[in-house]
Amino acid sequence: MVIKVFIYLAPVDDSCGPFSYIPETQPFGARTAAAHELEKQKRVTDADIGRVFPPDTWQVCTGSSNTMILADTVGYHRGGKPKAGQRILMTLTYTSGAPIKSPRFKVQAIPDWASSGIQQAAIRSLL
Repeated sequence: MVIKVFIYLAPVDDSCGPFSYIPETQPFGARTAAAHELEKQKRVTDADIGRVFPPDTWQVCTGSSNTMILADTVGYHRGGKPKAGQRILMTLTYTSGAPIKSPRFKVQAIPDWASSGIQQAAIRSLL
């Protein structure tokens, strides 16, 4: 339900901390069940996730300037820590209007700080 687009604005190699993800770990993915023990953690360390999904199964995305990556970032993903150089990129996000689950909370009214139309529409869906 979430798709992100990453566009590298400068070349990114393994030393620049490239974007990486583990295929099929998004909801309803074939490898979701294997990650059951990781679900309770908000942030997962490389060591913890490496015990469930060996690093050679991670998709590491390196590329030249203008390389574009499309990813469902609801699954396990990360931006690596640069060891040298830098990772300069642009990120665009698409979020579906059809959530998997109903919201767990409701709001009583639209708050004063919600000044834009998009903020008000998002909050209106929680009334």
